[in-house]
Amino acid sequence: MPQVGVRTINGVDTEVHADPHGTFQIVIDGKTVGSGNTLDAAITKARAEINRTKTKVEVRFITKDGEHGVAHGMHSRNRTILAKIGDDQAEQLQIGYQALSPDMPPAKLKRWLAIQEQLKALQSEQRTLDSQYGIRLRERVEAAINEAQKKTLGGVTAAAAERRLGGKKRR
Repeated sequence: MPQVGVRTINGVDTEVHADPHGTFQIVIDGKTVGSGNTLDAAITKARAEINRTKTKVEVRFITKDGEHGVAHGMHSRNRTILAKIGDDQAEQLQIGYQALSPDMPPAKLKRWLAIQEQLKALQSEQRTLDSQYGIRLRERVEAAINEAQKKTLGGVTAAAAERRLGGKKRR
């Protein structure tokens, strides 16, 4: 969609794009923040989106590692969650970031963390057992079929043909 102009909306410089069919898009840094069949409709949607990204909130949460954090808003360009975890600097959390409720009782949080540790230990043990005793069934079946064929008349015939050709395969 070609750019047809620029416009400042809520103090943010934006690009206005339009197509031959009369659809307008408002773009900030390559990301469409508003679109519509009229320029006013696109500007209205862009204004609402810009206001959403400028709005600061305090949403408390607990990470799945047991650390407390506060989410402050969403990044205007990539829509990640802006948060501060523990005493660290601000972080950007992925859109689908899963956290725990801040009102989770300490005893329940402690139990949840213990379950996490048990799951990690069990998964580690399972990987060890898999590496020791896991088999690729298809490979075992193919080997068994090859071994069984060697014992049949067809296998004897194939082995004799191989001996005659001196280990070279037929074409």
